[in-house]
Amino acid sequence: MSPLKNAVNKAKETVASGIIGLLLGYLSDAILLLERQPRSELSDSIFDTIVYGILRFEPMLRDLAKQSDSGIDDKIVDEIIEACLAIKHAGGIELLET
Repeated sequence: MSPLKNAVNKAKETVASGIIGLLLGYLSDAILLLERQPRSELSDSIFDTIVYGILRFEPMLRDLAKQSDSGIDDKIVDEIIEACLAIKHAGGIELLET
């Protein structure tokens, strides 16, 4: 989970508002929750929903990275999207345990 967590934290530091900022904040919080508490069906569902949201708004995140003043570079966006796609294709949160 470390690469996803690091990429999300880097992006979250520079995006303070808007839907992308909210999704990154929620994803960061969900990662912390999953690290501290036993998994449940509800936490898995919440995490999967946030991952879906980030994938849904991928074009907006990539556009944000292209803005020179955003502080987010393409590499961070690529890391977040790759991790989210891997989680989605693995069928959900179970990927994080391997």
